[in-house]
Amino acid sequence: MKSSQTCHSPFVYRLNLYCVYIIILVSIVMIANQCNLLSSFTYKQRKNSFRNILNVRFHSESNSKLETKEDVNVRVVEEFQNFNGDYQDMVIVEVDEASDENSTGFEYVTDQPLVTTFGNISFEDYQTWQEYLKTKSEYSDESSSKLDKFMPTILFWNPKQFPDSMIPKEPICGGGCNIVTDRGLYNVSDAILFTMKEYNLTDLPNKSWRHPNQAYVWWSEESTWTSKIMYEKRLDQIEENYFNWTMTFKRTSDVNAMMIPYKARDFVRQRLYEYKKLHPTSTDTKVLPGDEFIPSGPKTAREISYYKSQASKLLQRKIKTAAWVATNCGYTAGAVLRRDLVTKLQFQGLQVDIYGGCGNEDVPKTLADFSEMLSEYKFYLAFENALHCRDYITEKFWYNALYAGVVPVIWGPLKIDVEAVAPPDSYIHAENFDSTEHLVDYLIQLSKDDELYMRYFTWWWKTPGYFPIFGVTETKESIGNKGAMFDFEMNGLCHLCSLLNKGVHKKYKKSIPSLHKFWYTNETKTCISRTHNAKFEIFGSKKAKTPYKITVV
Repeated sequence: MKSSQTCHSPFVYRLNLYCVYIIILVSIVMIANQCNLLSSFTYKQRKNSFRNILNVRFHSESNSKLETKEDVNVRVVEEFQNFNGDYQDMVIVEVDEASDENSTGFEYVTDQPLVTTFGNISFEDYQTWQEYLKTKSEYSDESSSKLDKFMPTILFWNPKQFPDSMIPKEPICGGGCNIVTDRGLYNVSDAILFTMKEYNLTDLPNKSWRHPNQAYVWWSEESTWTSKIMYEKRLDQIEENYFNWTMTFKRTSDVNAMMIPYKARDFVRQRLYEYKKLHPTSTDTKVLPGDEFIPSGPKTAREISYYKSQASKLLQRKIKTAAWVATNCGYTAGAVLRRDLVTKLQFQGLQVDIYGGCGNEDVPKTLADFSEMLSEYKFYLAFENALHCRDYITEKFWYNALYAGVVPVIWGPLKIDVEAVAPPDSYIHAENFDSTEHLVDYLIQLSKDDELYMRYFTWWWKTPGYFPIFGVTETKESIGNKGAMFDFEMNGLCHLCSLLNKGVHKKYKKSIPSLHKFWYTNETKTCISRTHNAKFEIFGSKKAKTPYKITVV
């Protein structure tokens, strides 16, 4: 019995050893197969995921449109690179017009408008981004089909006030643009627009997902004081070089968003051109390549005759002295100061009719009726709600005064900023007087002397290159409709649309190193102080002119 056990012991041992080897080999094969399966699954995931981003407008060599993902084949080329031990994917998408899934000859389109190349970005991050867009989007094929495929698309990232619409198909706007609010259309958008009021630091897209031919644009219509003090916007927390362009009222902005009729945009460009010639060392707008401006020449005899007759007819309408329209009577520090100034002017004997929330007069419901009402006045108090904020000259000057054919009395902006953009001898700046009494005396003198008063309109025909904004465009847009854009709000969008139609965002690569520096650092201390420096007085300056004198060209 013992000898039998000894005899079979080596055989059993070897058999057990073989079994262990077999088990190890089977395990290795199973693990390898599992890895291949996962790799295949991941590749399929990637291929399908990248198909989802091909709902884009892009020109093939035959200039045909690839409008849906069914029109193209997709091939994902993967390169795995190791950076400091971190495994990351280099993903390139190639497309072809062939409809056959097994077709060959994929076209490498990195240089085409559809630049869908992602560098040093993990696929997991890409999936996270796609899921994020889905949670923020109501995207559907129906919403995509509503787009005009032959026009650039502007996506409002924070669409609190702006419904989907379209920028007019006019030459000055470059031929028109789509305006959308659906984040699902991110990948087909040429510009992503972020509004100062609504944007949130925790809700900004990662700039690494910005397409090479896509511009991130920061838009603000409010003063620097309002964004810093009232809305408490901390721009220093925004990543450097995050935005490509700025769209504001500042002369140094890439996109001109001054609150003027968009059809009169060339008027301001003409003024800036002339101002730069007279002041070659002044800070001016840096024109983006492709957005150059050719100034117009002197007016013709026919134009001069027409403008003179228009001015004479306008004078016959003026039966009232001064008007002021305001709803902000104290929300901002500047609003408090300007309300006190209006009260002082009234106390000194100036007849002022006050419209809106700060007065007893109702504001007409349409812009046409509004302008017609104001045209009966000789002066309009274009008082801003902020003091000495650089270039902050709003619709109070452009629309309520010049557009309506009224001489503006300006308070708030720096004199040098007004001189840079306003027609010469078209306005009266309050800081040119040493007291409210002297200002009122001068206004009353002008109101009684038509010849002296009409000198503020001679720029219509005497100053080369400038033309009256008065009646430059007619619109029936309802002022009471908060969901609709005013004509002056359209100006910035029109200029942006023009730049996109010219392909400036594709030809010229630019980013804003520091939005904080652009917006806050270069501002005056008076503007960004919480109370606008309560000790500051606009009257009593030793440099003030008394009485005010104008120069007639």
